[in-house]
Amino acid sequence: MVPVGEVAAGQKISEMSPARATVILATFVALPCLAVAEDGSVLPGYPASVLPAVPDNAAGDVEWGEEMPAYVPSAGNMAQRAWFRQARLGLFIHWGIYANLGRGEWVLHNDQLHLDDYRQLAPRFNPVFFNATEWVLMAKDAGMRYITITAKHHDGFCLWHTKQTTWNVIDATPHPTDIIKSLAAACREHGLKLGLYYSPLDWSHTDYYPRGFTGTMTGRPDAGDWSAYLAYMNRQLEELVTEYGSDLLAIWLDGWWDLPSNERWQTHQTYQLIHRLNSSVLVGNNHHRTPFWGEDIQIFEKDAPGENSKGFAHASLQVEDRLPLETCDTLHQNGAWGYTADHTPRPIADIVKLVARTAGFDANLLLNLGPPPDGMWQLEMQETLQQLQEESRRERALQEDALAEAAGVKISVLDFVERGGFLRQRALQRADARGDILFASRAFLMERDGTFLRLQPLRVERFAQTRRLGFVRVRSLARLREPRLGVAH
Repeated sequence: MVPVGEVAAGQKISEMSPARATVILATFVALPCLAVAEDGSVLPGYPASVLPAVPDNAAGDVEWGEEMPAYVPSAGNMAQRAWFRQARLGLFIHWGIYANLGRGEWVLHNDQLHLDDYRQLAPRFNPVFFNATEWVLMAKDAGMRYITITAKHHDGFCLWHTKQTTWNVIDATPHPTDIIKSLAAACREHGLKLGLYYSPLDWSHTDYYPRGFTGTMTGRPDAGDWSAYLAYMNRQLEELVTEYGSDLLAIWLDGWWDLPSNERWQTHQTYQLIHRLNSSVLVGNNHHRTPFWGEDIQIFEKDAPGENSKGFAHASLQVEDRLPLETCDTLHQNGAWGYTADHTPRPIADIVKLVARTAGFDANLLLNLGPPPDGMWQLEMQETLQQLQEESRRERALQEDALAEAAGVKISVLDFVERGGFLRQRALQRADARGDILFASRAFLMERDGTFLRLQPLRVERFAQTRRLGFVRVRSLARLREPRLGVAH
């Protein structure tokens, strides 16, 4: 990793190293404390702590001791990655029987509940207002292009009709619907993709032994067969990958950190299984480390790539920019993932900033909602998503205005600075033939008071290349006074 370091006041971006200049350009559009003069000088007030680190190379964390063959993704997997990289916004759903208590998805662990008592929640879980089509359409209207839902969280309860245990929505509750099956069909009908969250960590399975550091007070016996548990886990993953559509987007794993060892988890065998069953499915793991062998996306929790304000990231973590990146965060003001009695959403201005800032790191935002136990989304959350929809429509209109004003520039905004400052190499090559005028899209400069100011198009020139990105040097930078993008001349 190459730390970016301090940015001296008055230092010009054109005088910086390519790595440092690129990070500045990739982040200035979405950071609240950055000020840049019109000659490209960085003004005081840009703390080094908010700058992401620039990875020198890929560094998978392979701990199991055997030399692994090179992981070569299939053509379908690479196409899925390309789609995912530009998807930008997805909906995360944490839902399960824990919603009955209204104290979040970790209530079994946090309240040190006995498993016998916790199981009594299942007969009470009957989401009579659950409507998969309504969920999908609300997500789609808010500008989201995919949904990731907790098929199985750490409590071990399953939202699909698994054959491996009766601890599932069909066999243990009065609800007659396979939640995952219904949601997969609705996503397919309305053009969204579906990812499935699966927790390898399991607080209810007796063979999850030896225990990790969570869920230790549930009353399970101090014995178990770890190999049997891994077989159980892989059989469940096989069900999810093979029975819920060949168009499945991703398997989103979370819980490796409870027993942080690839040798114990046999991680590579699980990844090989998933890719053998469906080579197009993306594998991601929320382990807070540099991506492991066989992973297709890199996940970050409540932090932008390279940051660690929440303390989740391992000290060795590196951002692997060859993989699509995703940051997950929540709509709930109290920071919860699962349903709580507090329905207060985060202010829409904060959500819009979060969307823009995440895009500034070339990452998707997976925005979470924890539905109540009856299946009808909280009115406050619905209103926030409607506001996000209005913001998205306004932004699309501004993009169309910018294209209309850019006479003679017949290249999509999506090929330019759309992802918050990253210029793709192909865009540079195509722009070279017409001149060096590029314009910003979805590029915001956030002042300390939270005001959004649009940026004028940037006159740029290429001076370095990497594996994927074309870097640029700013020749001029100015703020627009009008709420429309202009064209530099």
